[in-house]
Amino acid sequence: MNNNPLIESFDPIEITTNIIGKSSTTQLKNLDDFLNQTLIKFIDPVAFDSVSQPNEIPANLVEAMQGLVNIIAHLRSANSAWPPNLPQTPENLIPYVTEEASEVLAAYQTHYPNYELRITNYDAPSASYSQGQKDSNIQPPVILFLNTLVPQLLWNLAQSNNQLMRLLTGINAEILLPNQDWTPGKLRLVASLVIKTENLQISIDLATSFFPPTLIPTEAYVQSDECSFCQHPLEVKSFLQQITHHFQDNSNQINFLTNPINTEIFYPKSKWEPSQINIEMGFQFIPDPKHHQVSPFNYSLENDLIEEDFFTNTPIQDVEYSILASVSQASLLKTHIRLTDTNIIQPYIQSQIQNYGLHWLKQNQHLQFVNQQKQSETGFSESLLLTNREAQLQETRFLSCLIDLISISDELVDMIYNPRSLSILVCLQPEIALIELSLRLLWQMVKSSYNIMQLISGIKATVLQPGLVWQTGTLRLLAVLNAEFLSDSWEVDIASSQPLKFDFNSIMPDSIIQSDCHEWCRFPHSIEFLKLQIMNLLETIPELKSWIQGAKIDWGNSDQDLELSINWQSGFAQLSFDFEWIPNQ
Repeated sequence: MNNNPLIESFDPIEITTNIIGKSSTTQLKNLDDFLNQTLIKFIDPVAFDSVSQPNEIPANLVEAMQGLVNIIAHLRSANSAWPPNLPQTPENLIPYVTEEASEVLAAYQTHYPNYELRITNYDAPSASYSQGQKDSNIQPPVILFLNTLVPQLLWNLAQSNNQLMRLLTGINAEILLPNQDWTPGKLRLVASLVIKTENLQISIDLATSFFPPTLIPTEAYVQSDECSFCQHPLEVKSFLQQITHHFQDNSNQINFLTNPINTEIFYPKSKWEPSQINIEMGFQFIPDPKHHQVSPFNYSLENDLIEEDFFTNTPIQDVEYSILASVSQASLLKTHIRLTDTNIIQPYIQSQIQNYGLHWLKQNQHLQFVNQQKQSETGFSESLLLTNREAQLQETRFLSCLIDLISISDELVDMIYNPRSLSILVCLQPEIALIELSLRLLWQMVKSSYNIMQLISGIKATVLQPGLVWQTGTLRLLAVLNAEFLSDSWEVDIASSQPLKFDFNSIMPDSIIQSDCHEWCRFPHSIEFLKLQIMNLLETIPELKSWIQGAKIDWGNSDQDLELSINWQSGFAQLSFDFEWIPNQ
């Protein structure tokens, strides 16, 4: 990996800053010590949440938007009565969806967004106390080790949006650099924690807990079919601005991205000194002509050899996978799932509307006033207060909001349904690529809680299994999507988006787990109790609950991928959980 040689680092023993020019191993050791031994104190009181506080659209608005999405899906189906020579633009759709769009706008009028804080700023305590009087409500300052702050910030970014999580782990993309041709490879969003003091400046990649890699210039252009932000060529500078704005729309932790936060830093053999921290973003690109899916939570760039091996597929003959399907391991991830069970279709659609409809809601908060002006049938005297020009402006704004609403509903049709199918039944059954479903389930779990993300990534722990002595190692939550069909079956590891390996080392029942680095395991607990905590939390998410209970699905080949020859077949899929134990050698 190409690290910036100008990045200053800190030697915890000598208590001096220097420019590291040593090997990657030495750099990693020094940075590990820095993360493990350094404390950050926030000057302004803050509270870090470990459980997601989602921004949600109210149920009546979701229901109304679902009706609009359904009518557009019907109009786009192959056997609809849509005029063949009329393009299906949002403007042309307006006369056909007036009733459904009006229901969405009416539901919107009753809603005032109430967005929860990721980080809550408390009011500073008043200084006007009489001598000797004590304030029982004084909040202690938040003090965190850097090795705790870094993953917490990563979770706050990843859980805000599915697309952001995928960018943080890496996607297939193409890049156009000045004076070069389009180059395929892997694109990764690098979010770095920047710490500045009078004598120190250091950047830490939140995803790798290492020094940030070399970033591509902001004048470069990127394009990827795997990210809705850049499905068309987009300049990196504009891309980063779009990501920042999107994160601001979905989180109140915006100061980290826009303004430095005043803090104090403390490391061994020193004293508290003023510091500032903020998050900076950029993109890393690794050119490679070979395309395959990136495995989330297995992304690591700790030495120069990783770049060469990052794209190397594990030979199928060297690893046994739990796949009995009539396709190869690589082809399995290209197959599609069609949802046929109403118990899973409804929460899936509502979840999609929640994620993408919320963005429209944020962008059009002024619509409430506009719509009230438009739909006021009795208040002609109020309308007279507006000049003709103001009325025309209101009409234009209203029409623009209406077109935006239809546009995002049209995009939801593409995300949810298969509207080009000749069958009315099939065209209204959501279809999703297996790799996309795996990544979607992963994000739902990561979003639920910081503690869940820790377990999926793996935590250092000690375990006592029946008949054995205490062991130290890494405990990882194993989420597996199992599917059974008449002649085929497969199991996909959600964290890696790969078929499950047969040789994983599971923990025996009645085992005891303890970990100092996880909130739920600070005291010894049975592995069954830990699993119960996980299940109780994940089942609060309707879509995950439906997959945990199991659902009927169809599995087969997308019509767009003619290289695969898999006939559609019906079966049953279910999300299950286990624990993988990797003891220290």
